[in-house]
Amino acid sequence: MGRSVWREWTVAPGWRLFGAVLALGLAFLSATNERAFNAFFRLDARLLDQWQRLAPPDEPTGEVVVVGIDAAAIREKGRWPWARADLAELVEAVAAAGPRSVTLDILLTEPGPYSEVNLMRAFRAKGPEAISLLPVVPDARLAAAIASAPTALAVAGASTRAIDDLPGLTQCADRALLTAGPQPFHVECLLFPLALFEQAASGYAATFAEQDLDGVLRRARAFVGQPILTESGARAEAFLPAMPVAALIVCAEVNAECLSYDARMEFLAEGGDRTLRLWRADGTGPPPAPLTPSLGLWLDFGALPGLGAEGTGPARLVSAAALLQGDAAEAARLADRHVLIGLTRLGSIDQYTTPLATADGAPGVVIQALAADNILAGRILRAPDWAADAALAYAGFAAFLALIRFGGVSVALLVGFGMASAAAPILAGWAAFAFGGLVLSPTMPALAALLAGAPVVFGRVSAIRRQLAEARETRAREEERMDAAREIQLGSLPFNADFTALGFETASICRPAQEVGGDFFELFRLSDGRLFGAVGDVSGKGLEASLVTALSKSITGAVTDRTAGPLGAALAAVAREFVRQAPGAWRREKGGFVTLALVRIDPETGEAEFAAAGCEPPLVIGADGAARPLTLPAVAPLGWMEAPEFETARLTLRRGDTILIFTDGVHEAETPGGDLFGEARAAEVAAGAASGGAAAVVKALDEAVSRHQAGGAPTDDTTILAVTWRGAPR
Repeated sequence: MGRSVWREWTVAPGWRLFGAVLALGLAFLSATNERAFNAFFRLDARLLDQWQRLAPPDEPTGEVVVVGIDAAAIREKGRWPWARADLAELVEAVAAAGPRSVTLDILLTEPGPYSEVNLMRAFRAKGPEAISLLPVVPDARLAAAIASAPTALAVAGASTRAIDDLPGLTQCADRALLTAGPQPFHVECLLFPLALFEQAASGYAATFAEQDLDGVLRRARAFVGQPILTESGARAEAFLPAMPVAALIVCAEVNAECLSYDARMEFLAEGGDRTLRLWRADGTGPPPAPLTPSLGLWLDFGALPGLGAEGTGPARLVSAAALLQGDAAEAARLADRHVLIGLTRLGSIDQYTTPLATADGAPGVVIQALAADNILAGRILRAPDWAADAALAYAGFAAFLALIRFGGVSVALLVGFGMASAAAPILAGWAAFAFGGLVLSPTMPALAALLAGAPVVFGRVSAIRRQLAEARETRAREEERMDAAREIQLGSLPFNADFTALGFETASICRPAQEVGGDFFELFRLSDGRLFGAVGDVSGKGLEASLVTALSKSITGAVTDRTAGPLGAALAAVAREFVRQAPGAWRREKGGFVTLALVRIDPETGEAEFAAAGCEPPLVIGADGAARPLTLPAVAPLGWMEAPEFETARLTLRRGDTILIFTDGVHEAETPGGDLFGEARAAEVAAGAASGGAAAVVKALDEAVSRHQAGGAPTDDTTILAVTWRGAPR
């Protein structure tokens, strides 16, 4: 028994092993194959984007301000790129506001455009002063403006081929060094500003847009580097701060509120945690910023709308047009702030798609400002080194779960557990982002859990389908046997017995509650000429009860026919024979028994004898509906006592009297609400139909019980036998 149940609920080992192999194979593929790794990276990044969209917006620190060369400024000064004089005028206006630092997200690697249109416009506006706008003078003016405040200038990174024809100052790494030890933070060549501007600046800011494979910008660089050879010939790294870091540190020497960093880059040492720490002169500073292997910063974009990307919410950035027009209120917003100047006009090439997925993207200078604001606020997300190992470990755990037998678990519970196992990494990734600022890798372990569980569920469903098919076949065979048993059982009952020649009208029904039941009745003429009737009810239902029914019916008729004396004595003989032949295990272990009511009638005189075991005595109803009293003491049913004694009740029938015997399927019939039909109601219905004889009584009682059940299934077998004496035969 135990082994069959275990086998029934257990998935075949082949399916479990297949699920484990799928999970481990996916984990191995993601760890060793670049395409698979990139595919999962895209999925993880999309999840991170969704979480950033759902997260509530952050308020900027207010320490970083963007001066945007927007559409209004372009209308003010003409199309981009501006003349150096116009750019110098803007830098002068910013420097005059007293910023803590200034960072230009504008490349100054070539002489400015001096078109005749711009010169004529300047001459009309300023007259002879336009001479100051000749090519050499505007550049000098811009250099002076740069030198008037702590200023960082943009340095571009590119390949040698891309900057060969540019007039700026270039610095390229030895190709042999790049080939010997390439790093994700290495830049082949750096394009510096012209020497005039380089000498005036306080530092450099490397511009670097680290877009992911799907074109979305989620990270900003903190540093870029080049491999170099020292004087001793040793290999070393030269690092340049990227724009977010440069914007916070170029004023450190002149302003105690500005930040500095360890130029030795000790966080890159063997076993270092790659954490950027910035501090002020007094030792204070923002929280440490975790760095990626490429020295990047995972950005939290919650403060992006507040920083004022054009077209993305409340504009916090300062328009260059307002400064050029002398707006004092706007200029006051720059005082003691880190100011980044760059192009913010919609439609420029310096627009990037962000996780917030605005229609026009965000200008590069605003994203650089966001990175600097993230550093100050401690909002840099962290992608821990153990995230990949944790993802692989969870895939291994999913494979282990697939190998477990899961005996006794339903399909619904198994599917629910599998879905929960797949959803757990996703939920853990969301919780890590929402509460810990962590960037995990949840999609691979989630898919591994699905792949591990799918074959297990499929194997379980296949096993259940196979079991159901076997059960249907077994059920069909069982129904065939039960139909045969029902046909045999009902065929043995004397439904069509006709005793009109003896002066009797008889009627009967027998309806099993299941395919076969435990009720039976007997009706035949004894060897001494009297009519014998019996109604029995075997405890239980189904095939076992039907077998005991056949035995009880056979014993009742045979023993009564050969037993002389009162009917009670014949019933006692039936009881003794039943105890002898009935299955002992059925009687003792299951408490099996049989209730039995007997009647014996002399057709010449109408003298009737009655006996009962374990049930109410038969009803005798006159043609006028009046009940004729019949008293028999209650005695235990057959099977409970080894040698019981039964009394005999006698009554002389009158013409038209009807004897009615029924099993408890009649008086225990229930309504859908549980109300019983009852013996009193059965007697009342029979009395109302008694004038019509046996057939009318049986029909009326059967219909009344059916109405009482109101379409509900019967709870027990129902048997009714009625005999009406019409008088002595001619």
